[in-house]
Amino acid sequence: CNLMDQQNSVESKAVQLLDTFSTERFVALTIALIDTLADKNEKVRDSVAQSIVDTGKKLPQNTVLLCTNYLKKHQKLPDTHRASILRVIERIFTYLQQQNAEVPFDSASFELLTHVAVSELTVPKVMHRRTI
Repeated sequence: CNLMDQQNSVESKAVQLLDTFSTERFVALTIALIDTLADKNEKVRDSVAQSIVDTGKKLPQNTVLLCTNYLKKHQKLPDTHRASILRVIERIFTYLQQQNAEVPFDSASFELLTHVAVSELTVPKVMHRRTI
């Protein structure tokens, strides 16, 4: 029985390590995609936005939080880049609403999202170089 417990423990640790590795890869990939939303080529931006939205359909809380944190961390992004990220968030929420899905967000996530949304709405006009 002791050997079985050890084997289960090793398997459990391997799964945790894999989950951590997968999470780190997911975060790195999503941030790279968010960075690419600033690409000069509109087709690239559209394709990348769709990829993030598709991911957000499967992992909405993680994806929206990464987008929200990105906006909070990068206060001086060009307006077009900020707008692209906000559109991605909107499209994920629209999808969840259309699916009548329960919104899988905790109160801390909603608080962060609300803070970023209010910040976006109250940015001084001089910071906006161009309206989208």
